[in-house]
Amino acid sequence: MKVSGLPRWLPRLAAAFNPFVRELIEMDYQFYAPFVLDTSAVTRTFGLTATPLDEALGAVVELS
Repeated sequence: MKVSGLPRWLPRLAAAFNPFVRELIEMDYQFYAPFVLDTSAVTRTFGLTATPLDEALGAVVELS
C-alpha cells in the first residue's frame, strides 16, 4: 500500500461539499508551519515551568 499526500487545493474544493473536510482545513496550518511554544505568560501568571525533556522522558520510561 502506497501512502501519499493530497495537493492543498483538493481538500479546499471538497470542503464546499463536506463539513468534516471544512474542519480539517481549519487545522491545515499545523502541517505546514512550525509550532512555536512560548510559556512566558503561564510562567508569569502561575509560576509554572516546563519539565526538562530528559526528566520527562525518564518518567515515561519508568512507567513502561
